[in-house]
Amino acid sequence: MGRSMIIDRSVDPTLFNLKNLDEIKQFRESVERRAGELPAWKSRHGTVATFAQMSLEHRSMLASLGEDRTMVAFTTLPSAYPPCTTALDEVRPIMIRDLRLETHHRGTFILVRGVTTPYRNTPSEITTVAEDEHSDVVQVQLFLQEIEGVRSAENISGEGIVLPIKEPYLCLSHEGEYALRIDHVSDVIRLGPNNPRRPEVWRRRLGDAHQTVAALKTKGNASVKAGQYWQAIEEYSDALSREPTPEQIEIIKRNRALAFLNTQQYEAALADVGFPNFGPDPNEKALFRAAQSLYCLGRFKECLEVAARLVVAFRNNTEASVLLKRARRRCAEQKTGLYDFASLEKEASERAEKGQPPQLDHATYIRPVEVRNTEKKGRGLFVTKAVEVGDLLMCEKAFAHAWEVEWSKMRSPRSCLVNLEPAYSHSGPQAEILRMIVQKLQPNPSLVPVFNDLHHGAFESASITMVDGRPVVDTCINTVSYTYIGDMIMVRAAKDMDSGTEITIKHKETREGDVDKRMASWGFLCDCGICEDERATDATVMSHRQAVNAELGTMLTGPRPLNGADEVPRVLLWDPCYQLASTFFKQEKYRECLPAVAKTLASLGFVVRGLSSSSPDGHFTIKKWGCITVHVIPLFIWTRNAFAYMVHLKDAGNIYRVISAAVGERQLLSAAQLSWLRLWLRMMSRPKLWELGSEDVAEQMGMQVFNCVLFYLCCCCSLCL
Repeated sequence: MGRSMIIDRSVDPTLFNLKNLDEIKQFRESVERRAGELPAWKSRHGTVATFAQMSLEHRSMLASLGEDRTMVAFTTLPSAYPPCTTALDEVRPIMIRDLRLETHHRGTFILVRGVTTPYRNTPSEITTVAEDEHSDVVQVQLFLQEIEGVRSAENISGEGIVLPIKEPYLCLSHEGEYALRIDHVSDVIRLGPNNPRRPEVWRRRLGDAHQTVAALKTKGNASVKAGQYWQAIEEYSDALSREPTPEQIEIIKRNRALAFLNTQQYEAALADVGFPNFGPDPNEKALFRAAQSLYCLGRFKECLEVAARLVVAFRNNTEASVLLKRARRRCAEQKTGLYDFASLEKEASERAEKGQPPQLDHATYIRPVEVRNTEKKGRGLFVTKAVEVGDLLMCEKAFAHAWEVEWSKMRSPRSCLVNLEPAYSHSGPQAEILRMIVQKLQPNPSLVPVFNDLHHGAFESASITMVDGRPVVDTCINTVSYTYIGDMIMVRAAKDMDSGTEITIKHKETREGDVDKRMASWGFLCDCGICEDERATDATVMSHRQAVNAELGTMLTGPRPLNGADEVPRVLLWDPCYQLASTFFKQEKYRECLPAVAKTLASLGFVVRGLSSSSPDGHFTIKKWGCITVHVIPLFIWTRNAFAYMVHLKDAGNIYRVISAAVGERQLLSAAQLSWLRLWLRMMSRPKLWELGSEDVAEQMGMQVFNCVLFYLCCCCSLCL
């Protein structure tokens, strides 16, 4: 259960829970000690009155919100428990009076009917009061439900709606109210108006019982036109339960498939249109809705086959032709990994400008990689051929994507989930992403095996995590780098790798502090070189390093800058060395800047040549690649400008590969961004070098470095604007 409060939008709501964590734990422990206790039930009137007061206070808090304030609903997660895996026909019924506190009533179900208007404590949490057949009442809380814009709370658990709840769990709220808590969406089922499981007294009125199939079909069509798709599904299903003719069945199912499509129940839509067996004379709408469903499920090859059949049979269907072209493009992306990254960036920007989540219409490409078992860390991801730094290994679309901007604009309460095992909290889109995943999986069970494959129960000392359905071993030293456009992630090689090399990805920014404490909430211990070296270092030495690093940070804010490290990356020296190089560059002390850049790169594991303090001795080369992140790109920009100042333009071109590895996409250029770059370069370097036109600048810089630098700067510019 939880509580709500109003806070300033700029405040991180997780801070409130961190402050009150001990209080929350104590309350949770006190309730768990009462497990099995017989509840002291209130009267029906008392329970309904208390709920009405809570609902009124909740609505009053929402009404008081302004542009600078938001309402946060804190929810403490219970101890993890599995969902019911038994069919409803195989569990026995119990009543409200049979319930016990903090008990999962295994092997049973309780049938309740809503008696109040529900309200949402968070966008995905619904609270109501329901009664059983004996007219006893209890609060009911449903979690991970569809948000209001997708499905109304009244449609889920409103007055008169009958819900069988399998293996009910009775808990106690912070306000001292008993409530049935449903954490697993599969543990509750909504019964139709004439379902035989409904008690006779809860069946529909006599007038409703005599509605014809045609009348119910007409009502369903009207609901679809009004955008009330869940209501339409209920009406079409009711019509199908009244012995329609074979022709009526086909029509009603095709219509219901449209409602299923609009509620993202794609597999139900496929079943209603008869996929994959459409018969010798397939219906146009059936083919089109099947193709749409397959596309939304990411089954682009099957979509292509159905859409091609549709276009051949119904040549005047322009929507089918458009869908066919889209399916062809997605299949090409899956096969080749060739994306129009400029189009991706434009698509994401346009959606963001409209206030829409940047969810892109593109397919996932995963090549030269495969899953294998490792000696100590379970499964890992390995390259199947030799790759060079900067090569695209995968470009993957997120399974679910919650957008911060979208949630920050909502006037409904924001969620803040508190988990006590281990102690952490998530708010806003981080909390809602769980609901999005559940709501995508539940109606589309073909997607479930992907997530079943991810589950490992309690993590062992050495474990793995997943990147959108593919296992990637985490360490503090990455062999790949990644960037994002919208809900797409581009993963590229961060070093040259031979076939069979394991892919590792940096699981966490390495900062000062105890490595095991940093990893506590991850459920495993990292045994990479950096972490093992840190564990082997005496605590007093680590404390001294942290003190020196803090002192350097203080000194760097003053007029005097400071200094540098190599083999096992010395990440604590990265920031002061970086600041020193930055200071030299800003002061136009280019000869001093180059060795500072070299020391900064050495702290990340790079071995470079050609950055001496006098002039480059030979050509600039990278003998060994270190940890590549977007933060190293300014170092190479400064190096390029320093070379240019000292008339080493040929060496300036040699920084291309590292920027390509960190950024990758070089197509995202525009006239406005080009102008911005020229202005930036004039501010950061000597003006006489940049008085050329953009084409001449590109030629002067040599090779492809100009485009790469420009893309990085444009990204920075886009974030600032």
